Amino acid sequence: MLKLTKKDQIFLMVLPPAAILVLYVWLWAFPAHSEYSLLKSHVAALGTEEQLILRRNGIAEKLAVEKNILSEREEEMAAEAKDEAIATDRALRLRRFCEVVLSSGGKICTTEPVEEFKEGSSTRLAFSLLQQTGLPQPIVWKIAVEASFPQISRMLYELNRQNLPVIPESLSMKNLDGNLKTKAWTITVCL
Repeated sequence: MLKLTKKDQIFLMVLPPAAILVLYVWLWAFPAHSEYSLLKSHVAALGTEEQLILRRNGIAEKLAVEKNILSEREEEMAAEAKDEAIATDRALRLRRFCEVVLSSGGKICTTEPVEEFKEGSSTRLAFSLLQQTGLPQPIVWKIAVEASFPQISRMLYELNRQNLPVIPESLSMKNLDGNLKTKAWTITVCL
């Protein structure tokens, strides 16, 4: 059997702890130190506390500006949608009015908006009544209809019965040549 010298015994006694120390440094301390250095460089790149606060305030201001822009765009889109809804609603009210005229037996000759009209009391009253119901600025329409008197009276009754947001403003009549029953009626309504 081989005898170990004192030097060999000391070497074998020191070798396992030294190996463990080298493995510890190699497997844990170096990676931890490099990770710590990496984190330290990231924190240093972010800046000081004052710079972070300034950056945070800048981001908050930018978000507030973007939020204001977004809300303005939403308001514009809502206004456009409301304008489209108003136009659609006006067209629907005119169509429903024309359906009432046709269901009463009348024949619609022309429908045209009145651009210029007399600012009489009946027009102002009609406008104020329609605006009190929440409707936008009404349009005055001049509608020419061929119908007999009973058909016109049935049409006015139906308008009243159906509660359409239509205010008849004026009604005028002309005789048609050669026809005693059917007359040419011009109805001015606020829609």
